[in-house]
Amino acid sequence: MLALTLLIRGQPVHFLDLALLSGAYCVQFLMMAAVSDFFLGFWGSLLLGAILTGALTYLLFRRLGSRLHRVLIYVLVGFFAIVYPLSGLLTEAAHRNTFANLVLVGMITYLFGLSLYTRVKGGGASVEAK
Repeated sequence: MLALTLLIRGQPVHFLDLALLSGAYCVQFLMMAAVSDFFLGFWGSLLLGAILTGALTYLLFRRLGSRLHRVLIYVLVGFFAIVYPLSGLLTEAAHRNTFANLVLVGMITYLFGLSLYTRVKGGGASVEAK
């Protein structure tokens, strides 16, 4: 989602940034796996992991030129670090599948909306029909 967001906005995509963001995102789940059974329980470990992931993401993208790009990145990471792990609380397969499908619908809608916004505002890559 980050790579597509940057590409739609006409920004370069740096492999190292994506790799570091992947590592920061993994911190969320490593933290939850490490401390949820012993110290803080599910909710505390979710919050602690999300804060750590958010801090690492902030450090990684704080110097990004556009405020809009930073906000989009922080919202995406926030969603996948806080909301998406809550799908683990769904016990029935049908509910998990419904949640996963709604997330996919939301991501596609987000990409279309961002693409339309970028075309209207003229602030990113322009794709013209040839």
